[in-house]
Amino acid sequence: MRQRVSISRKTDTDYEITVRPSIRPLTFVLLGVPVVAFVIFGLTAALAAVLDVNSNWPERLFFVGWAALGMLLAAYFTFMILWRAIGREVLDIGPTELTIRYQLGQRELKVRVFDIPKVRNMRLQKLRYTAKSHPFAHHAIFFDYGDREIHFGLRLPPKEIQSLLDGPLRVFTTSHG
Repeated sequence: MRQRVSISRKTDTDYEITVRPSIRPLTFVLLGVPVVAFVIFGLTAALAAVLDVNSNWPERLFFVGWAALGMLLAAYFTFMILWRAIGREVLDIGPTELTIRYQLGQRELKVRVFDIPKVRNMRLQKLRYTAKSHPFAHHAIFFDYGDREIHFGLRLPPKEIQSLLDGPLRVFTTSHG
């Protein structure tokens, strides 16, 4: 099993914490979904060619719709699998700023920068949400920033989160200013 959290110390007070998504067996089952989506796209294109849909607009729209759906499903699940395989959240604690970078391999997808004096009450908390009427809850690191609540490190085990909060993140567990 790969290490999910790594900590690099840059100076006495500056750290870089890298959090990798968990890889579970379900991820590898999902590898088949993009393949199925590409197959749907290919079969749709082949069927469209055989039926000569150039003369019939409703049939053409139907096949184009199926092809588009297949491509969207393939792109979505391919990204999710890539995120699980090579994605990571990098928390960079500098002298004045806390930066969270979301990376896929070496490419940065999103960068969020926070002023350290405004970061308050860093804590372990459950992120709760409902998908298709099924409730889910995953642990993450939360903190207050102004009137917003920010989270990162989704699905980290509570022991690892507590270790980070007791270690390099302890300065943020109480309010600043």
